[in-house]
Amino acid sequence: NYSDLSNQVTTIPAPANVYTFTAHGMDNAVRLYWGVSGQSNNQGFKVYRKNSAQPDYNLIDSYLTNPSLSNPSATSFTYWDYNVANGQDWEYIISCTNTSNQEFFYNYPATAAVRPIHSLYLRNNTATLSDSISFAQNPFASDAQDAYYDVTKGNPSGSNYVWAAVWEQYWGNNGTTLAQEIKGGYDTSLDIKTWVIRIRSTELNTPLYISASDNFNRAEKLYLYDSYTGTWHNLFSGP
Repeated sequence: NYSDLSNQVTTIPAPANVYTFTAHGMDNAVRLYWGVSGQSNNQGFKVYRKNSAQPDYNLIDSYLTNPSLSNPSATSFTYWDYNVANGQDWEYIISCTNTSNQEFFYNYPATAAVRPIHSLYLRNNTATLSDSISFAQNPFASDAQDAYYDVTKGNPSGSNYVWAAVWEQYWGNNGTTLAQEIKGGYDTSLDIKTWVIRIRSTELNTPLYISASDNFNRAEKLYLYDSYTGTWHNLFSGP
């Protein structure tokens, strides 16, 4: 005995094979990235987003108005969403559209938390030499090394410089210096986290000054620890 034939099913392949889609929340911005292993008759991509208060995704950009979202030979795309604010969380999806105007969604959304990124500034006594590093916390980062959140930094060069870097002793065979380190999220009302900083300079027997960016809303609890003298310095009590 044989059952009746099932209904005929027709499948149409998507015009782009998206194999990865990520979102990184930055300072008043979100960076989206997706990798594509092949495109065939793809007109371009559309970007949608929503937050926890919105039941449906809303279109925020499209290849129809943004030429950067249409490139049939590209193997990756980067898109920045600047219409966000610190403290917000957003969920994104993307779609591609074939030449018959059929839209295909990538079924794996990417979520990002938009959080402030703070800076420390280093300068010499005359402000003719300077450098900076960045640090932050984000619930989608970790205290381990995270791609894109953590940005490595090379050693200083030249005959005159001041140089600062965040230092992670156990990353790599000889440690890692960073221009930016974003650690995992934590409750700033109850917990603390520390960043280890290394400073070098060709300036000898002259003071160096460290200050912090003004977007740190807990200034009274931003301290620099001097491991040589064993003292804490409030960075907002003066340079």
